[in-house]
Amino acid sequence: MGSDSIDTLLILKYFRPPIISTWFLLHLSMAKDDLVLLHFSLGKDIRNAFGLNGDNAVLLGKRCADDVSGDIIEALWEKLSN
Repeated sequence: MGSDSIDTLLILKYFRPPIISTWFLLHLSMAKDDLVLLHFSLGKDIRNAFGLNGDNAVLLGKRCADDVSGDIIEALWEKLSN
């Protein structure tokens, strides 16, 4: 995952607060290598909330929805754990 390509301020501004409170804050103590375990829970919520399975070209570019949601999870983890 390369979170350098994700603008974390953009993500935090438009991210739905219930998703953060119900999934991510519970897993803040996770090791970075374990974030992949959130793919089918938080990752799915992110893909749905941001329309990554559709045509959100702003976040997707030429990348797949799974990679972008993984980068968002990593960027949030880094932002909230510092």
